[in-house]
Amino acid sequence: EVARLLLDHRADPALEDRNGMNALVYAASTGQAEMVGLFQKAGVKTGAETALAFAVRACNLPLATSLIAGGAALTGDLGGDHLLILAAGANCPDGIDLLLRRGMNVDLQNEEGMTALMRAAGDGFADMVELLLKKGADMEIKNARDQSAWLFAAMGNHPDIVDMLRANREAREKNRK
Repeated sequence: EVARLLLDHRADPALEDRNGMNALVYAASTGQAEMVGLFQKAGVKTGAETALAFAVRACNLPLATSLIAGGAALTGDLGGDHLLILAAGANCPDGIDLLLRRGMNVDLQNEEGMTALMRAAGDGFADMVELLLKKGADMEIKNARDQSAWLFAAMGNHPDIVDMLRANREAREKNRK
């Protein structure tokens, strides 16, 4: 009600604080879908990508879908982690599916070379690793520190994922023959 009252009195919901955050981003970061819709209807476009990143990290697919429908590009990130890494880190398979259906590359790397598969392997999310492999993720990619999904799984003490990656590699090599 307060937000509606402020908008009725011409408050600018696109104004940003010192961190570049506006009302749309704050609403999305706390999962307030109704408020996000209100700000979208008021024409707020700035910050939509960051708002989408918060929605993906929370595995809030209705909110993420609404933001995408409202024009948010799939370019948002939080702390250098792009949307696929955020979805993998949230163990959110529906988020991965949504983003891949919208055209994101399953092997997209952030500035440090990290991929969604590396994040899932390091966090011990076996079902997520399996999903990413089924979607074609390349387990041989290495980040800027020469680390692969294999190494992340081993460093995280996830032998089940190391075994899964080994089995995947063996199956691929067998199919090549």
